[in-house]
Amino acid sequence: ENQGLKTYNNFIVLTEAFKKKIERVNAHAKLFLIPNGVDEVKSSKQTQLEHILYLGRLEEDQKGLDLLVDAYKSIEAKTDQKLVIAGSGLEKDRKSIERRIQKYDLQEKIELTGRVDGAKKDDLLKKCSLVVIPSRFETFGTVALEAMSYGKPIVSFAIEGLQWIPDDCSMKVTPFDLKKLGE
Repeated sequence: ENQGLKTYNNFIVLTEAFKKKIERVNAHAKLFLIPNGVDEVKSSKQTQLEHILYLGRLEEDQKGLDLLVDAYKSIEAKTDQKLVIAGSGLEKDRKSIERRIQKYDLQEKIELTGRVDGAKKDDLLKKCSLVVIPSRFETFGTVALEAMSYGKPIVSFAIEGLQWIPDDCSMKVTPFDLKKLGE
């Protein structure tokens, strides 16, 4: 990837921040900024808020699911909301997450749903009280757009790749501070 950044001529980037990074590495490249988008949610009807939602790839190193489970453990006695982790990924990551949930005896409080789409994804987003993005690093974060399209607040670490999310619809906490993420 690093070699490609130096030698390729044309790039499509999702954010202005990523555009600037490539410009620093390859001043001769042609860069086209085409942001991601999501479908507009047609119904604004409020439903019962039942859970906290993580939506995305099951992966610990980038997506920070180990951090999420640890942060949830710190508040699980203070909330009646389950944590729903929706997504798929490598078997090793799924098993690691399952072991962490068992270690903390949170099998009744954390639900791993697997990959969701369509009506199931719509239902999870409608019924969540917030969407949590515990990533260690991101280039953009399409899940944040989806959360905002449903009018859902976002909780994340204050990392570079999520700085574009407006403060009036998100709470960004000190990177990797699990106590603050839980609170």
